[in-house]
Amino acid sequence: MVTQSDAAEKVGVSFITVSRVINNKGYVKKETREKVQQTIKELNYYTNHIGRALHLKSVNTIGIIIPAPANVSVHATYYYNLLIAGIEKSTMAEGFDLLLSMYSNEEYR
Repeated sequence: MVTQSDAAEKVGVSFITVSRVINNKGYVKKETREKVQQTIKELNYYTNHIGRALHLKSVNTIGIIIPAPANVSVHATYYYNLLIAGIEKSTMAEGFDLLLSMYSNEEYR
């Protein structure tokens, strides 16, 4: 996995500069910002959400438990697909991760 330090080393800037670009916080010269963004793209860098959560001591995750009959495939159901897609779109737009779990119970049969 590529780290912010890897990107910083390749561009020739500090780790903090890369962090500022990724988080869009603090001042970074336009040319430097563009170099960092290009390098991040080239290296296929993506944020490690677990590492970020540990560092910030906060988890931006929303968990959803969907009750479903044992004999129904939730992913094959049009209603659930629309519901999940809408929730996922909203959570991503707000910077949250989505944890989805299906709950089946024999009583539903």
